[in-house]
Amino acid sequence: MICKKCGADIGENRFCPQCGTPANAGPAQQTQGSPTKVLVFGIIGLALCSTGILGLIFSVIGLVQASRYRAQYGTISKQANIGRGLAIAGLILSILCLIAYVICVIVLINNWPAIERALQEAAAKSGGRYTYTFNY
Repeated sequence: MICKKCGADIGENRFCPQCGTPANAGPAQQTQGSPTKVLVFGIIGLALCSTGILGLIFSVIGLVQASRYRAQYGTISKQANIGRGLAIAGLILSILCLIAYVICVIVLINNWPAIERALQEAAAKSGGRYTYTFNY
């Protein structure tokens, strides 16, 4: 009998002497690195790039799945390659969004006294309670 996982001769053994797979095991299932996983994580990473950290996480997962796929099969399929490209784009845009968020927080912190003063003046004009209306 031949092992379905590694191709070694099992003989009458219940387990493969090379890899330990049971003799009656079915075909090896693909558990990591499928091209669909790469594509899905690439799409999600790109879609969530404006959230910053979530886009970054999903993009990194997509890149890890792409490298697992390449390591498992020695090449990368068209679907996995597209997912890898989307994951890279999501990673870059997520990093840029995180940088923009940090800059916005720094600007807000630096201008907080002026913002607070404007809010207090608006509250004083409205009789002690603050109301704000959007003027377009």
